[in-house]
Amino acid sequence: MESDMAENVEENELRRAAEVLRGVLYLACPGAPAQALTDTARAIARRSESNELPDQAPSRASDITRPRKAALHSLSLSGAILTGADLTGADLALGDLAGADLTGTLLARANLAGAGLTRADLTGANLTRADLALADLTDARLLGAGLFGTELINANLTRANLTGAHLIVAILTNADLTNADLTGADLSGAILTDAVLTGATWNRETLWPGGIRQRLLAVSEEVHPGVYQIRGSSASDRSDTLV
Repeated sequence: MESDMAENVEENELRRAAEVLRGVLYLACPGAPAQALTDTARAIARRSESNELPDQAPSRASDITRPRKAALHSLSLSGAILTGADLTGADLALGDLAGADLTGTLLARANLAGAGLTRADLTGANLTRADLALADLTDARLLGAGLFGTELINANLTRANLTGAHLIVAILTNADLTNADLTGADLSGAILTDAVLTGATWNRETLWPGGIRQRLLAVSEEVHPGVYQIRGSSASDRSDTLV
């Protein structure tokens, strides 16, 4: 009897947490399917180890950007559907967004330091001046993403697809771009000090900071007409770093 009561209490708490999270997610992405919001909220409630769940849903969508309301810091949003969500300025530091669908999401000035974004879909996302230092973006999709002035210090971008991404004046100091796809990317003015570019693919349309293009041509092989790959394949081999 006592075990049944405990299970009921736990289930009620889970249901309440899921309802609160669903309210937050709805305000973040009101256009998402209702069932997707429900399923995502319940999955987060079950998997999250955070004790920072909000007491009530915020009254306005903009409130999710405020730390006292957002309760997104360190939360697990793995696999969440946040297509087109407005998370401008949100605190998602250390959050787990592995496999999340963030297509077209507004993440300008968001704090994503140390966040797990492996296999996340950030196609077309706005990450202008976002903090992605130490973030894990392994196998992430960033096609056409706006990364203007984005901080990517020590970020892991191994095998990330950055086709057509806008990395203008982005800070990529010590970032790992091993086997990343930089086809058509714009890295004008980007800081690539000690960045690892081993195995990265680029083409004639890729725009590099001044003076780097010729150096990269010298260490790249033309794998297709107008398409180049920087020699090497090991992330531990730092011979293709830029100083």
